[in-house]
Amino acid sequence: MKKRVVKIVDLFARNNTYLQICVQRRFSDLYKISKELVERLGEVYSIYAEYNLDLLSLDKKALRWRSDKSIAGGGATLDLGYHTIDLLTYLLGMPDKVYAQLNYNSLPGDYTIDDSMKAMCTYRRGKINANLVVTLIYRSRGEVVKVFGREGYVSVENRGVSLHDRHHNLIETHSFSSKEHEVKNQFNYFLKKVDKRVSLGEQDILQDQLKNMRIIDAIYKSDSNNEIVRFI
Repeated sequence: MKKRVVKIVDLFARNNTYLQICVQRRFSDLYKISKELVERLGEVYSIYAEYNLDLLSLDKKALRWRSDKSIAGGGATLDLGYHTIDLLTYLLGMPDKVYAQLNYNSLPGDYTIDDSMKAMCTYRRGKINANLVVTLIYRSRGEVVKVFGREGYVSVENRGVSLHDRHHNLIETHSFSSKEHEVKNQFNYFLKKVDKRVSLGEQDILQDQLKNMRIIDAIYKSDSNNEIVRFI
C-alpha cells in the first residue's frame, strides 16, 4: 500500500503540483485545543484512542466496494482507523514498534475487510505507550482519545475536550458542536500552499501521510505474521 502512495506522490512532484490528503482532524479547533492542553500535562506516558461505528452489516450488498479488500484496501484499519492513526502521528510522530490483531469475520456476510483492529504501539523509545481500538461494528458510535501525563490527563470525547489534574479535578473544558470550520480551514490551507508553490519536502502534512501508510502496513503485517513490527 505504501508503495502505491509513494508513486502518487512522485507523480505530483514531477509535475510541479501540490497534493493534499484530507485529514480533517488536523484542521479541527477541537484537536488544536487538545494539542495545546496536552502540552500542559508535563511528560506524557500513555494514550488510549478508540473510534467506533455501529454498522449492522458489512455485506457487499450493504457496503458495496468498501466490503471488498481488493478494491478498498482495508476496513477498520485503513478506511476508519486512518484518521486516528493520523492523529497519533500528528501528536507523536512515528512509533518505535507496533503489535496488532485484526478481526475479519465478526459478522456473517460476504465481506473481506477487517471489521475490527486493536493495536499497541510505543513512541519515543518506549517512553509512551499507546493503545488503539477501531471497529466498524460496535453497538455505539463515537470517538474517544485520552492522553495521560505526569500532571494530569486530557480527555477528548466526540466534540468535547477536558483537562483534569492528576487527582481528577476538572481544570478546563471546551466543546465544539460544528465540524464546518474543519473543511474551511483545510481548503484555505490548500489554497495558501498552492499559491506559494510549496516543494514536496516542505509538505509536512503529506510527509506524515507516508508515515501513516508505513504504520498501516505494519499493522496488517503484524496481524498476518503474528509479530511485533519495529521501526527503530
